[in-house]
Amino acid sequence: MKLKPQVYIAIFGSRVLEDGTPSGSLARRISGALDINETFGYGLFFVTGGSTQEGIPTEASVIKKALIDAGINQDCIVSDEDSTDTLESVYAARKLLPSESKVCVCSDNYHVIRISLLMRLLGIEAIPMWITSGRQKTGTINWLYMWFRDLIATFYDVTLILGRKLFRER
Repeated sequence: MKLKPQVYIAIFGSRVLEDGTPSGSLARRISGALDINETFGYGLFFVTGGSTQEGIPTEASVIKKALIDAGINQDCIVSDEDSTDTLESVYAARKLLPSESKVCVCSDNYHVIRISLLMRLLGIEAIPMWITSGRQKTGTINWLYMWFRDLIATFYDVTLILGRKLFRER
């Protein structure tokens, strides 16, 4: 009898403010993930994001606290507090989550496509999930910049993954 694969809602980090609270982007990601969980009832979470500034909590710890404050059992949260960029976070998901897991990707919409693609390249079944857009809060110019920046980063990260796969196969 084959067991049904576990489904995790993956929340990718974003900036934490100096007072340790989530930025607008991170708050939207957390809220979107909680909405997804309420709708589908998955109950499992993967939170990721380190910190590059001393004295400021990791993105993952801020996400985890928000989930626990919202009533999620801490045993249902897999946490990666070491990754400081998207590619590291995707590799961490592959390492920390059970191999047959499915992952609902919860991040800003410009970022979901990249994360889903990278996960699929690493053999993780990724399901893109769309949350409330930050376009109104950040303004159209900044919003377009974020989409463009992520497009370039997608090509870069895909090249790195394919290069690693190619050289490992030799």
